[in-house]
Amino acid sequence: MVKKIIGTIVIGALGVGLYYGAAFSTPSSGQTNTSILLGTFDELGVKNNGEAKVMVKTKGDVDIVTTQATYAVGGYSGWHSHLGPVLVTVTQGALTVYNAPDCQPQVYAAGEGFVEKHPIVHLVRNEGSVEAKITATFILPVGTGATMRRIDEPQPTEITCPIP
Repeated sequence: MVKKIIGTIVIGALGVGLYYGAAFSTPSSGQTNTSILLGTFDELGVKNNGEAKVMVKTKGDVDIVTTQATYAVGGYSGWHSHLGPVLVTVTQGALTVYNAPDCQPQVYAAGEGFVEKHPIVHLVRNEGSVEAKITATFILPVGTGATMRRIDEPQPTEITCPIP
């Protein structure tokens, strides 16, 4: 009987969390995504590779997903996070990135890149006068690349964080 009561409480709490998570999340607007490719890689262990001395190490297999996104003028991603790092290159226009909790605007123009780190909650917005485009490469836990590239998050409560 006690197990049934605890199970009911846990299921109820999860349901409330999912409801409020969806109710208070900030979906994107004016953003169009296109998947390019998805590949599953064995555990990565690249150390001091090439002239750039690149290091990439994972604990287990990972999905690597590359996508393209277009942001209309005034378009935004909504507040969100990811299950792993995302390497983003701006290919057209410029985008402003806000990382919670300080939410200081960082502007990236075509040819520049930035990393969206786990578990940082962030917003990407086109505050320019022309359409902006990006190519993004996600490194995610194996099995999540097709469905869990983005986790919707609620609007941060800090006063410096913009409302989409």
